[in-house]
Amino acid sequence: MARPREFDLDEATQKALLAFWQRGYESTSIADLMEAMGIEKGSLYKAYGDKRSLYLTALERYLATGMGYHQGILVEDRPFPTILREWLHSLNEHSRGDHGATGCMAVHAMIEVAPHDAEIRDRLVKHWQELVGLLKIRLAQGQSRGEVRTDCDAEALAEILLRTMGGLAAFSRLGQVPPAHIVETLVQLFCSAAR
Repeated sequence: MARPREFDLDEATQKALLAFWQRGYESTSIADLMEAMGIEKGSLYKAYGDKRSLYLTALERYLATGMGYHQGILVEDRPFPTILREWLHSLNEHSRGDHGATGCMAVHAMIEVAPHDAEIRDRLVKHWQELVGLLKIRLAQGQSRGEVRTDCDAEALAEILLRTMGGLAAFSRLGQVPPAHIVETLVQLFCSAAR
């Protein structure tokens, strides 16, 4: 008869997520994970298989949580400039280093792991496409309301906004979180309707 698991799988996955987010995939050793998760090597392998499988589980959790957040704020029926400002400020705060982790784990995975791992690359591409789709819908709605510039296609604006945010998240890994006036400049660039 199998012994019952002696740790909370959900809690352990969250602790692994934070470890990977703080250090990156390559720099996070099995010993680091065991210490962060508070479990033994045998339990780690039995529950997750191997380090890469644990990373995939943690990354999937991060992406799902992030998408839920993005969906929640971007579908609100408020003026788009207000939503964009709040969204950018919240992403900025997220990049400052909750629990010692800076930037965006998805951006880190895109830079560090995706070039060498097709499965992770495909998952990240899907995530970014979903986010561009959300942004496109919201930007098009803002255009129809006169809140967003109309001289550019909503999909192009969505791609530009996503790539800009990805760049800002990458810079935050260096401790360079953009000041508030950068956020205001982005809002003005996207929300100047009279163009």
